[in-house]
Amino acid sequence: MQDKLRTGEFAKLVNIPKHVLFYYDEIDLFKPAITDSNGYRYYTYDQYYLFNVIRFLKDLGMPLKDIKHFLDNRNMNQLNQVILIQQTKIQNEIKKLKQAQAYLDYISEVIEYTKHKPIGTCFIEDKPTKKLFVSNYIEYSSFSSFVELYAQFAKENEIEFSNYVGIMMPLNEALKAHPKFTNHFVETIFEDNLKSNYIKPKGKYLTYLHKGKFDEIQTIYQSIINYANRNQIILDGYFYELTLINEIMTHNPEEYITEINIKIKDM
Repeated sequence: MQDKLRTGEFAKLVNIPKHVLFYYDEIDLFKPAITDSNGYRYYTYDQYYLFNVIRFLKDLGMPLKDIKHFLDNRNMNQLNQVILIQQTKIQNEIKKLKQAQAYLDYISEVIEYTKHKPIGTCFIEDKPTKKLFVSNYIEYSSFSSFVELYAQFAKENEIEFSNYVGIMMPLNEALKAHPKFTNHFVETIFEDNLKSNYIKPKGKYLTYLHKGKFDEIQTIYQSIINYANRNQIILDGYFYELTLINEIMTHNPEEYITEINIKIKDM
């Protein structure tokens, strides 16, 4: 067996396209070990192991320029630094993946929930305790100012999945003809960087699922209050509003489903 390999042969050995070797050669990351008298360039079998180091570091997410710097200066101390940096990156990536998994599980639950609950009418249901991160009171004068404040809340708190930020409105504010004060909230189970500052209590809630555009929602608050008055239900605390079926599931705003609920006062 010959001890030197042409580019195509070495590419086959390490199971990559030839153009990858050409590029690595061009950026001085991994070059052929031999250049003969005719200018032909060859790789050697012992380069197989070094190439696997490059592949391993690249699979960890290390940029090629950082791999080159490491290979040019490698020693045990450099290796320890690389290990610590990559461990931190992997831990952060795992955290993000777990968050994404939590959201996917939540979306699946939401889809099932909306399939089995009445739309466009009030109903009573039991709700569990939820840990929330809640903003300070905000005042808005238009839909555009509301979206600006919504986006600011998501940005300032580094919220990954901002489509599942909801709003809280005090009952006394909802009773006004033109309410302006509200809070934003997000469940902390989805955002590990946020510490809960509010507990949504468990209990019986009066709930309404609204199907349609956002600009139709405000009238629903009064519908819930009217329903409670007719049925001698005493409401307590805050309204919680969260769009369950949103842009991730449909392109048609008429198909959005927004949940609005408020706790029924314990007797």
